[in-house]
Amino acid sequence: MSTIFLDESGYTGQDLLNVTQPTFTLASLNLPEPDCIELKNKFFNKVQGAELKYSSLSRRPRQQNFIINFLKELSYKPNLVKFVIAHKQYVLVTKMVEILIEPATYEDGLNLYDRGANIALSNLIHYTFPVFGGEVFFKKLLINFQNMIRLKTKESYKAFFEPLFTQDYPQDLDELLTYLRVSHTKFGYGLLEDYSSLDIATSCTLSLMSYWQHDLSEDLILIHDNSSAMAKDRRIWDVLVDHSLRPIEVGYDRRKTQFPIRVVETHPEDSKNWAGLQLADILAGAFSRSVKWLYEGQNADDDFGRRLAEICGESFDCLPIWPQREFTPEQMGTTSQNAADPLDYVCSLLMQNL
Repeated sequence: MSTIFLDESGYTGQDLLNVTQPTFTLASLNLPEPDCIELKNKFFNKVQGAELKYSSLSRRPRQQNFIINFLKELSYKPNLVKFVIAHKQYVLVTKMVEILIEPATYEDGLNLYDRGANIALSNLIHYTFPVFGGEVFFKKLLINFQNMIRLKTKESYKAFFEPLFTQDYPQDLDELLTYLRVSHTKFGYGLLEDYSSLDIATSCTLSLMSYWQHDLSEDLILIHDNSSAMAKDRRIWDVLVDHSLRPIEVGYDRRKTQFPIRVVETHPEDSKNWAGLQLADILAGAFSRSVKWLYEGQNADDDFGRRLAEICGESFDCLPIWPQREFTPEQMGTTSQNAADPLDYVCSLLMQNL
């Protein structure tokens, strides 16, 4: 069996508009603990203290070099590392499409997930709403949507929908807002009665482990920090990775997953006791910093960020949840055959077992 160590960076739960942590990163390392101990001793033996933490190591130039050298070593074996990186504001836009727009289009006979139409619409909203309505409008819309889904009160519902019907907007924006208004027309406040969470930690972890099982033939043992987001969703996780599930492929085009996921054991552990978790923490922090450098101006004075980006951006497999200026199935690579509906499948599993 393969042992996968997992850690995260930038987790803010259902707050996807956190200004100081705009991205969420999951880092995973496929390496047995004895090998992780060997790597830790090789590159970080001069670090005082038993536990390695990226947040501490990244503050000092000398220890930054330890991180760089460690990453360079792994870059020669890139198959040992996989990441998920999520642009949290864009994730909130995808949630708006998923929760408000998709059910309404489905009632009209249109499957928005087919050929990636949900991705195209999310990209369109992300790039055009700030242009047509202004940054202030877009930010307020996202804040009101996030509050509505988190609070599920009639007050928060009214705060989101009322401006869409009572305020005047430029014609191009007004036409796009029709996609949002229709959910109120069709479902009213009842659309909030279904369980909807903005927390993406478990779904990202499931995608990452599905990514691993695609590359590895053996079963997987997942070890994650017991203080991570995964710990609080353990009951849901156990249902999703139950190895007794009947074999089935779910998803659309390139976005397909084979169940059962071959995670036969999941262990929340104290990172103080596991070199693998400490190295995963360094990977998560380093990748998050590299993305920050790439997408926030590529500051020439930030030499550490530049060096991280040179290694992380070119060496390792990554599943991005990131806005793209792509709007057609051909551009998005969503032209292949579909399998079973993943939402129906997962909802059925959870309803039967929770």
